Amino acid sequence: MSRFLSKSEILFWEEKIKDSSYSNSLVSGQLYNIDNPSSLKINYRFSFSIAKNHESRFEILLNNFLEEGFTVKHSNQNCSKRSEMNLRKEISTLKQLQEKNIHQIKKIDYINYKYNFNYVPVLPCIHFVQTLKDVIEIISNYWAFDEEGNEICNMKYSTGQIVSLDWDKSDYIIDSILYLRRNTDQFESLEKRYKIEDELLLYRLSKIISFNQQVIEFGNQELASSSQITPSRGERLDELLG
Repeated sequence: MSRFLSKSEILFWEEKIKDSSYSNSLVSGQLYNIDNPSSLKINYRFSFSIAKNHESRFEILLNNFLEEGFTVKHSNQNCSKRSEMNLRKEISTLKQLQEKNIHQIKKIDYINYKYNFNYVPVLPCIHFVQTLKDVIEIISNYWAFDEEGNEICNMKYSTGQIVSLDWDKSDYIIDSILYLRRNTDQFESLEKRYKIEDELLLYRLSKIISFNQQVIEFGNQELASSSQITPSRGERLDELLG
């Protein structure tokens, strides 16, 4: 699902670019309407911390979102194609600029990520930072800690849980979770099709045809939002088989 910048994000970055000594040629409202986007450079620092136990989840989400690509529009169509081709390579270079350090707050280990972008191309920097922010938002929305430092997942359903669908009361197991972002080219159609409400998630489910302690047989797969799912037995698969 290709990512694009919202109006508020464009305004934010235009102001940041204007503050840079390398951006005198930028005209307000023209971030995506320039003939040579690689000519614009920016200095930008970005730092944040995530709980250490989220490191693998963070990297997987970041890489998946970067692979989905970005929608970049320019007045010159040929320029747009060249920029799109070069964007991945430049973002890969930016990703290597990270510095990581461990620190602790209230007995919870965190990883501090620091990025110092010095005179780098504007568009790759913008899209990379916005993708970082997307991942940070997802982790912040769906995971937390209680007062004793125990992790809490705020999703309505979790992988391995047995559920049913509004249109099929059979047992399904939740295989995986697809994380959605509003500023993507497919979000509106997905939101309407799957009746997405309070969770920006889609659950990937497999229908359970039969199971015992040796073999589990699965049937069709379905995608559904939390509003289309109902609890089935309220148990995880290992409890059913135990």
